[in-house]
Amino acid sequence: MIGIALFFVFLGFFEGIGYHVYQISETSFVPDPRLGYATASFAVNMSFNPITFPFYWIMGTGSISGNISMRVLPESFERGDFVAAKYGLSPADRYGKYISFLTSWGLLQNFLVLVLLGIILDVLKSRVLYVSLLVGAFGFLAADTTGIQTPQRAATRTRLWI
Repeated sequence: MIGIALFFVFLGFFEGIGYHVYQISETSFVPDPRLGYATASFAVNMSFNPITFPFYWIMGTGSISGNISMRVLPESFERGDFVAAKYGLSPADRYGKYISFLTSWGLLQNFLVLVLLGIILDVLKSRVLYVSLLVGAFGFLAADTTGIQTPQRAATRTRLWI
């Protein structure tokens, strides 16, 4: 059951299987040289797979459409007398950090919900239901490929408070 939970958590980090990003754009990026980090704000429209991210759906944040702010640590620092922090060169370089932030904030909670689901399936002696969970996880990918799930259907008024 722990192995299955780890497998679904692992699948959740792949775009298309674990989540779909329909739109992402950086609205502001303000480095603070005194404190050593930057404050980033970005607009995102994305949805998470309910099988790989069950906790997000339980909390009502399975589909996110709105502005989100976060702190970004620098990738490195320049050498010399004046030490300046280096962030990504463009907003597109930082999109990966933003998506990683959104997929990892509930990692432990998702894992615990998936372990609980595994325990329930083991108690019911219905291990064949693991196959339906796996098919459902990959069905999320097929829904986007065939156009069943569109950005308009995925957008909700849910706001993520972190």
